[in-house]
Amino acid sequence: MKWWTMICFRKIKEEDFDKVKEILLEENISNLQVEGIIYVVIENDEILGVGKVKEENKKWFLEYLITRKNKRGNRLGDGLLRVLANNLFRNGIDKLYCQEKNEFLLKKGFRKNDENLYELNIEELFDHNCNNCGG
Repeated sequence: MKWWTMICFRKIKEEDFDKVKEILLEENISNLQVEGIIYVVIENDEILGVGKVKEENKKWFLEYLITRKNKRGNRLGDGLLRVLANNLFRNGIDKLYCQEKNEFLLKKGFRKNDENLYELNIEELFDHNCNNCGG
């Protein structure tokens, strides 16, 4: 009997596409293109969420950040956002953008800028404790 479970964040693999497509379609997201950087969160071989960032006009945009409805509130979205932001930050990107207002993202530090975009200073995201690792 397994009494522990391991959560893993990793880049998407080809064998994940069908499960990710299912999650996206449940949320009425039709953007199934694989351009950009896509990470999944997995627990016991089950994909619980997916996040994607993509470069457009020399800016990186958060395309989506989704966790399965029955797993929301477990801070998996926080982890997905951090792993995507970390990937960008390690590659010299210091800002992440989103086009639509989202309460979750506002809590994470996205702020409306002069271009009517929501902007996250990635370094400031990492100035705050990670909710998944206990601080």
